[in-house]
Amino acid sequence: MTTVRKRISLLLAILVLGTAMFAACGKQKAGNNLFDAIADHGAIHFYIYDGETTRSSWVLGESRAQLLELLVSTPVTRDAAWTNDDLTLPICGFSASKQNGQQFFIAFSGGRAITQDGVAYFCDLDPAAIEADYAWDEDWFETETAAFPCDRLLLLHGDAWRTDLMRPAPAHTAPDGITAELVEWNGGNAVVTFRNHSAADWNFGADFGVEVCIDGIWYPIPTRMSEYALAFPAIGYVVSAGGTWKETYAISAHYGGIPALPAGQYRLVAYGLTVEFTVK
Repeated sequence: MTTVRKRISLLLAILVLGTAMFAACGKQKAGNNLFDAIADHGAIHFYIYDGETTRSSWVLGESRAQLLELLVSTPVTRDAAWTNDDLTLPICGFSASKQNGQQFFIAFSGGRAITQDGVAYFCDLDPAAIEADYAWDEDWFETETAAFPCDRLLLLHGDAWRTDLMRPAPAHTAPDGITAELVEWNGGNAVVTFRNHSAADWNFGADFGVEVCIDGIWYPIPTRMSEYALAFPAIGYVVSAGGTWKETYAISAHYGGIPALPAGQYRLVAYGLTVEFTVK
């Protein structure tokens, strides 16, 4: 009889302990671990694109800690059925650098958070409130382009660009007396010859952009997704008066080549000069 009582007492103790643990777990603050990679490192950049302009700024210090507390405490639920068709404006997002130097991206649209791996979660955040409620460390930078975290993932839907969410490219004005000619396009690199027909030297750098033509309209396209920041070398070139310069542009390294780019007509843009190439 004593043994039976001991067993009953033990079972009751286990039941009481389990109930207490369950109650404690129920009281824990709901949240997520989507932002663990940037918990203790670097500035958090915030972008918000409304279909007309992209505004961006960043936070450090106490404001960063407060923003991160909001982000990690927001409950999320996996949305396995999400596709690019579910995108709505505005699209906002956060970027940061991880401790190992890799980049962190996450976007928000239509009540969802979309990671840089393309995984979507239902997530209730108000972009307008985030923009208004935190002490951003710099004046807001504004540009008339569709630029935000995960933009390559979100704007490229299968083998088609989401031009309904993109902005037409601005007009480009070539420098006086300077022309550009495409010498070669091999599906990864574009070789361009610049000619200086003027009487003065012309200076330019290594940076460039790429645009796609759809239904007669040119749109800037976002760079490819990369774990590390894509950057152009800080090099200056000089084309003497009456001279020429041949430059090789690594399209695939920054934007993806064949087959990463959907078929279509593209152009490289460098210092107001453009040359077209075709992706088949």
